[in-house]
Amino acid sequence: MFTLNAICVVPLQTVVTARTRRHLAVGTAPTRFLLLGLLLYAGSFVLMGTAGLVYGGVLVAVVVFSLAETFATPMVDTAFAALPGTRPLVESFNLRQVAVTLGESLGSFSGGALYLLARSHGAVSLYWTVLGAFGVAVAAAYRREPIS
Repeated sequence: MFTLNAICVVPLQTVVTARTRRHLAVGTAPTRFLLLGLLLYAGSFVLMGTAGLVYGGVLVAVVVFSLAETFATPMVDTAFAALPGTRPLVESFNLRQVAVTLGESLGSFSGGALYLLARSHGAVSLYWTVLGAFGVAVAAAYRREPIS
């Protein structure tokens, strides 16, 4: 179970990279792939919540999570490099490092704390469902803005 993500990412990354490359070549914005990754992450969380943590449901959620990872992770550098403005490329990458460092640290801490709180109240499925709904809400809010 713990290696399923790694097993899925390797073949999925090859397919996703080929398709992404074709879309980028015709002008698709890298942020679209980040948004797709976010929606897939949210979908995997909703699956965790609705599957009631049944083994088969968890496996499907891990596969969807792995697919999300293949879209989102490689596009982070590309999306930050494509930020509008006349800033030097190194500034964009420094901004990426700050955003990732803060985001992952705060996200891990708050997510872990909320998960433990949910678990102590017997609300693990609710935790995953709410987390997924939050991801969909963030993606919906982003979609209101034009994607460059």
